[in-house]
Amino acid sequence: MNDMTKKNLERLPLRPTIRKLAVGEKAEFPIVQLAYAKSSATDFKTMYGLKYRTHQNIEKGVVEITRIE
Repeated sequence: MNDMTKKNLERLPLRPTIRKLAVGEKAEFPIVQLAYAKSSATDFKTMYGLKYRTHQNIEKGVVEITRIE
């Protein structure tokens, strides 16, 4: 198993991490958490009015979440 595969299998604490992002800050998570990342961003918009942008970086094997508001 190479390092990229290990990174993709690793689960990071997504919700607490993106909840603490300041406007303009970015966090990266393994691409396998893409659906969870997108649904969490939508939940936080609904519950707290926080807005995020998600981007899939296939080359790095990550989903990037940036707080935009």
